[in-house]
Amino acid sequence: MDDVTSPAGTGSGGAVGAVAVRASWRQSLTVLRYAGFRRLFLAQTVNLLGSAIAPIALAFAVLGQPGGSATDLGLVGGSLLALRLRPARPLRLACAATFGFLPPFFLLAAAAPVWLIAASMLVNGVCVDIFEVLWDTCLQRHVPPGLLSRITSYDLLGSFALGPLGLALAGPAAAAAGLAATLTGAGLLLAAASVVPLLSRAVRDLPAEPAPGTVSSAG
Repeated sequence: MDDVTSPAGTGSGGAVGAVAVRASWRQSLTVLRYAGFRRLFLAQTVNLLGSAIAPIALAFAVLGQPGGSATDLGLVGGSLLALRLRPARPLRLACAATFGFLPPFFLLAAAAPVWLIAASMLVNGVCVDIFEVLWDTCLQRHVPPGLLSRITSYDLLGSFALGPLGLALAGPAAAAAGLAATLTGAGLLLAAASVVPLLSRAVRDLPAEPAPGTVSSAG
């Protein structure tokens, strides 16, 4: 993107470059006007807060290895499955896949057998990759190339903003409320994050391909 990768120089050229950068950023910020994007941003943020609690809680439960290896297998399987998916409403399926993140939390809270927790982590890994592939594909297809890096920045801000807070709260929460309550609370946070985007018609009904002429280069 010429307007952000080329440093502004001195004189009139630098002034023109600064104006172009400000105009480009104003244009990219218009995405925040859309309720669907705001709900996805909120869901990503809340999702990470719940997810950040999980590793600490899993460490308390001494179940990291079975769950981790099963998740890795699921990630591989999810990638292979996502290559074959061609949904007409990709974000609807992507958001539905996030419900697959929930079972490990509640199974751990209920002290379920290790094999059942590992199986749920396998499903979790599949669902993670389905979501990621469909989400990234939607970004590539529906966001103008000149705005893609900035829209992705907003996405990543929502995805990682509360991670440190979740990590900081996980240990004290497990010590104060107990492991089962902490895992249940994290699972409920993730459940809320899975429901919120589906409340938006713009998210549910986003087509796989944008209408002709709706996506053009911007920068």
